[in-house]
Amino acid sequence: MRIEHLILKFLIFDEKYTRKVLPFLRDEYFVGWEGKTFPIIKNYFLRYNACPTPDAVRIEITKAANFTELEFKEVNAKITEFE
Repeated sequence: MRIEHLILKFLIFDEKYTRKVLPFLRDEYFVGWEGKTFPIIKNYFLRYNACPTPDAVRIEITKAANFTELEFKEVNAKITEFE
């Protein structure tokens, strides 16, 4: 598993980790589908002051227009793998 995947996984499932690490993470650290997913997770956390659930991430990705069908399927597969 790539480090980017681990970071996204912990941003979803570990609130203590998210509070410590999120201020230091930048969008440019992620590429591909991770680069499109990270801002969604970050914005969710900043908006609600809580980690997004996997279902919340899926909903936000569905709303986003910048995901291709292949990226959408890949994100769903990875989130399912995280669970």
